[in-house]
Amino acid sequence: MSTITRKNVVANLAGRALSAALAFATVPIVIHLLGVESYGLIGVFATLQAIFGLLDLGLSGTMTREMARRSASPEERKSCRDFVRTVEVFYWGIGIVIGALTIAGAPYVAHRWIHVRSLSPQTAQNAVILMGIALAVQWPLSLYEGAIGGLQRQVLGNVVSLTTTVIRTAAAIGVLFVVSRSIEAYLIAQAGGYFLQTFVTAIVVWRSLPPAEGPVRVHIPILADVWRFAAGISATSIIGIVLTQIDKVVVSKVLDLREFAFYTVGATAAAGLYYIVGPIFTAVYPQMTQRAAAGDPTLASFYHRSSQLLGAVVFPVAATMAFFSRDVLLLWTRDAQTATAASTVMALLVTGTALHGMMHIPYALQLAYGWTSLTMITNAVMAAVLAPLMFGIARRFGAPGAAAVWLLLNCAYVLVVVPLMHRRYLKGETAAWYVRDLLLPLLASTLAAAIWRAAAPRQLPLIQSAAVVAGCIVTAFIAAVVATPAAREELVARGSALALRVRER
Repeated sequence: MSTITRKNVVANLAGRALSAALAFATVPIVIHLLGVESYGLIGVFATLQAIFGLLDLGLSGTMTREMARRSASPEERKSCRDFVRTVEVFYWGIGIVIGALTIAGAPYVAHRWIHVRSLSPQTAQNAVILMGIALAVQWPLSLYEGAIGGLQRQVLGNVVSLTTTVIRTAAAIGVLFVVSRSIEAYLIAQAGGYFLQTFVTAIVVWRSLPPAEGPVRVHIPILADVWRFAAGISATSIIGIVLTQIDKVVVSKVLDLREFAFYTVGATAAAGLYYIVGPIFTAVYPQMTQRAAAGDPTLASFYHRSSQLLGAVVFPVAATMAFFSRDVLLLWTRDAQTATAASTVMALLVTGTALHGMMHIPYALQLAYGWTSLTMITNAVMAAVLAPLMFGIARRFGAPGAAAVWLLLNCAYVLVVVPLMHRRYLKGETAAWYVRDLLLPLLASTLAAAIWRAAAPRQLPLIQSAAVVAGCIVTAFIAAVVATPAAREELVARGSALALRVRER
């Protein structure tokens, strides 16, 4: 793995780990200060963020690819600034539309969609209006972060993201303590924090772009070069959002807000795996794009090493969270009722999410070659089957049923997409991906976690429970590294380099 990729992976993982720690640490505080029903409204906000991802139109992913490709080409470096300005103006327009749609739909969401108990419908409506404002100012952030990823300024990007996230979170919690313990006050502070984060990230992007002569301009024809790729990503993203968010839409409709809050807690914990997957994908994708464009013969090796690295990091965490779901939730929320109610949901969701996370490296390879139709078509077929299945199972079996569908979906996804992809690119690598990249770290992590679960008592004080969970993660990680060739070689190489530097001193 190249030095720049390694640095970006480390920076991304560190940034996401700190952000995740901050996010998970604040959840119990927010639930305590606002109550579980208001936290359910925060779950609605997260669902709206995902649903409005339909309007991304593939532009954030296209921005990453184009910045990686153009910045590496002397002939196209000068077009980077015009490209960013053109997409930027368009994207801000989408943000305004999203805000307006949310505000306009606030009465329907508050009075017809969600089911409140202790909160008044007017409070819920005010909260949705504030969500619209927050969505509008946050929306362009993903575009700028995509540009930073493509320009491979990911170390600086993580510093900016973490700093602004800390400021936003501290402001929101501070408002609850000092000003008002209301969901409205919390969302106002969040909206202000998102605006600051978007503004600062935009400045970083523009200062990182290659210099160019002449004024920066909006050049609409520049979009003609990328519209097919953007349309493919957009269609894939739309269907993907349907697949990943329909459970929350269904559960929020079928169950009351309190039960939906329990489901949101489990889903939020499972989604924590993306704090691992995202940083590795963000570091690998630009490098894979450049290697594919150059016809680099090391692409296959880079692909497998990246997949194995991802598996060796994701599966130990996922296995521990699945086998110790109640313990993890109790350590996190400090609420026995919430931990018990959400534990089964979390175990199912985290297993499905781990499999979904492993598909990010094959997806990066498809995007590197500009091939978007495979995932789009596969997701469309699955969505056609999933939608009626999800409604039927969720109505009969509730939240655990919805979580089980997510797991089954991703099992099918792994079995279908990978062989189809390798028929076109990196032919003959399917078996190696399944055995070395997927099964070896998965089985090693699962076995280690299962042994810990069998040996550990079911009821432990919090401190001892935390020690058991930590021990399980460490053991599962060691097992995954030992079982995975690329992770083992990387660890040995890093250890040898460190020992050499120590001897030289």
